[in-house]
Amino acid sequence: QCKDMDIVFDGKLNAWDTGYYGNELLKSKGVDSEKIREYFPLDHVVSTTMEIYQELLGLTFTELLQGTYWSWHKEVRCFHVKDTAS
Repeated sequence: QCKDMDIVFDGKLNAWDTGYYGNELLKSKGVDSEKIREYFPLDHVVSTTMEIYQELLGLTFTELLQGTYWSWHKEVRCFHVKDTAS
């Protein structure tokens, strides 16, 4: 594929390559990412992950109101993270 794009391949798998090749591997195995997404709704995943971090790491997450921070997309959410003990 590098030849098709006129890119010289250095023979190394770089950090920025892993996402691409990971997706290619999933496609080659017939994994449907959209189907998997149905089982992991974003809001539930975010809240559960934060609950785990709050318990294990003693953190508190407070979501900032949209418009109070710069964002490249309207669906981006921003959280203030604080050490609960502080």
